[in-house]
Amino acid sequence: MTTKLIGHLLVLLACASSAIGGNFLFQQTVTLYPPRDKVTGKYDEGRAQLSFKNGVRKVASDGQWDLGYGFAAINNEDWFILHNSNENRTVIRDLGEFNWSDPFKVPVLEPLPLLAKGEKRQVTVDASADTGRLWGKTVNIMAKVVGGHLYVMRIKDEETDFYALFRVEVFEQGSYCTISWRIIPAPES
Repeated sequence: MTTKLIGHLLVLLACASSAIGGNFLFQQTVTLYPPRDKVTGKYDEGRAQLSFKNGVRKVASDGQWDLGYGFAAINNEDWFILHNSNENRTVIRDLGEFNWSDPFKVPVLEPLPLLAKGEKRQVTVDASADTGRLWGKTVNIMAKVVGGHLYVMRIKDEETDFYALFRVEVFEQGSYCTISWRIIPAPES
């Protein structure tokens, strides 16, 4: 009885803390850096990757990361990338400039299509003139890094399906990106 009650209280606390404009008890902050250190030249992808599932920056070799920073620059602007694998169906959307306390709506995000056995996902980046700008507004596997912007991700693979919100708190082009983030309930359609 006591274990069941504690379990229910923990679920209620998690839901209350992740409601928009609610308690930010479980909100976390992390700073991501490009994989190549500008001073030492050492290459370490773990400093550039975040796993929302585990709440930590990740070592590249384990393949268990969701968001990457410092791997992609288009027209000298940093872009977030998502972990790309055949099983991963994760998507991202830039919601625009918001503070955590501002009212905003979290949209339902459709995950990438499920691939057939042996099929590979094709990723195309268009950085050309007008079509590049249009591509940037419609792409769901990358997002331009913009200070003060709030982003939503739907992290989906064979074992997981959840939403995460994050905000770019501090950002220096090509150097680092500090984000605050939290897991949220899936929005209702």
